[in-house]
Amino acid sequence: MSFCHLHVHSNFTFGEGTSRVDDLVSKAKKMGMKEFALTDKEGLYGAVRFYEKARKVGIKPIIGTEVRLESGYSLLLLAKSKRGYSNLCHQSR
Repeated sequence: MSFCHLHVHSNFTFGEGTSRVDDLVSKAKKMGMKEFALTDKEGLYGAVRFYEKARKVGIKPIIGTEVRLESGYSLLLLAKSKRGYSNLCHQSR
């Protein structure tokens, strides 16, 4: 059974994520992960770099973001397709 992280923050999430996208992908590869999600808060700042680096080393990139709702709760959004990614880009403006 394989394991997949679906909620990973990079250094683009100030104060919570400290690792650079390149380092996250490298570590995931060393751990034998086949896929994982980059879900920085309130934006897709590292998404393109993550996608390119992950694909280059054979990891399936899952792109997402964590958004804060007016209620104060957080919601994790993951793109399942190109259209989903487009929707995330639109939401992140």
